[in-house]
Amino acid sequence: MTRVIKVGGSLLDWPELPERLLSWLARQAPAANVLVAGGGELVEAIRRYDKRFQLGEERAHQLCLAAMRSTAQILEHLLAHARSTFAERGLAHHKSLSVVDVNDYLETPLAAGRAHIRLPHTWEVTSDSIAAQLAEILCADELVLLKSAPLPQSCSTRDATEKGYVDTFFPQAAARANKIRCVNLRDEQFAEWMLY
Repeated sequence: MTRVIKVGGSLLDWPELPERLLSWLARQAPAANVLVAGGGELVEAIRRYDKRFQLGEERAHQLCLAAMRSTAQILEHLLAHARSTFAERGLAHHKSLSVVDVNDYLETPLAAGRAHIRLPHTWEVTSDSIAAQLAEILCADELVLLKSAPLPQSCSTRDATEKGYVDTFFPQAAARANKIRCVNLRDEQFAEWMLY
């Protein structure tokens, strides 16, 4: 089983993140857990610079991916036993915890061959859609979005977009996802909802 887990950038400034994430993982069925770190404050800074200096969406997108490389390294550091390598083969059979640098897969032949849609290089796309595309590329059994906020109820991906819970491109990026769960990691009971 392969599980792609997007760790929201809003969780990266939370001192309890490592303990809470490992506690949540311990409650899950065994799987190859592939973590994608959100951009967090680094991406928000780029968003502000884009507004101030009109960097352009293409340039801002590239800078955001570079920021996600940094947040992946931070997440790997927080989870001392996680590995950071992204193996195109064998990952689904390796019962492990991996932190992925999305820069290493976005333009690979594997990505081009398996992704039904190319992600636009605009502010419509965040780490939510990037994680959804990775889940498709890896033929993941499920995509889990770990967030800092609750989703009032299980709903469609479009409803989640309208509520601002996921990015505006997410319904397209996640169209082929097998299963999507949203978890409020800050909730003591790990409250979760389904997206369909």
